[in-house]
Amino acid sequence: DSLPMKPDCLIWQALLGACSFHGDTEIGRYAAEQLFQTAPDSSAAHILMANIYSSRENWKERAKMIKRMKAMGVVKETGISWIEIENKTHSFVVEDKLHPQAEAIYDVLSELFPVMVDEGFRSEKRHFLHCTEEGKKGTAVSVK
Repeated sequence: DSLPMKPDCLIWQALLGACSFHGDTEIGRYAAEQLFQTAPDSSAAHILMANIYSSRENWKERAKMIKRMKAMGVVKETGISWIEIENKTHSFVVEDKLHPQAEAIYDVLSELFPVMVDEGFRSEKRHFLHCTEEGKKGTAVSVK
């Protein structure tokens, strides 16, 4: 009520993103409802709320949120990451095997992940681990 303007979808998405980061279900639900109203076709509210539920290990609510998203026909676009090496830009997605040097990249990642763990890396992506096959957890998290 004390904002100088009416919050738009970007404001609600930013608040929901912060709630997702901090696992704040109560404020997150409110922000998600506002985002559902201002941007009904956006996958952001569904995905961020699913992440909040996952961070709280509330798998039932997470499943409901994903089911709701699918029922509404809302599609999550694949996130793409870019990295520039020696003036050449490379793009990739999680577990991408299409890069011409994919095998070498995954070899390096499989060597790097145990070193990261030894240095104190701890994944905060419990929702991701819940939905990943047991044998692939280390590799999947290392490429996130």
